Amino acid sequence: MVPVIVLDASNGSIELDSERNTKMNRIWYGILWVFEVIAIAVVALLLLIPIQDYARREFSEWYLHPSAGTLRAFREKQSEEFRVRLSIAAPLATAVLLLAFPLFRRRLKPKRLA
Repeated sequence: MVPVIVLDASNGSIELDSERNTKMNRIWYGILWVFEVIAIAVVALLLLIPIQDYARREFSEWYLHPSAGTLRAFREKQSEEFRVRLSIAAPLATAVLLLAFPLFRRRLKPKRLA
């Protein structure tokens, strides 16, 4: 197949054959969808899996010397750990949402058989 070069005089652009351009768009569309799915999985893991050993010191202190003060310190450290995970996941979740809108808006229509 020989690529056909199309000159558009109205906006001064040069484009390659539309079939080749469509094939490239399908490749990029697939790559963006893979990135979207991976990013959603990473956000879910960030929100669900706790940071290991984040509150270990406070837990050990509470375990060795149980009191209301050590329990409060342990609970505060646990809630702080969730806020840290949320602050890490929030920018990535925002990027995922911003990427999802163009993906849905520009989804490729299936080819119709004539």
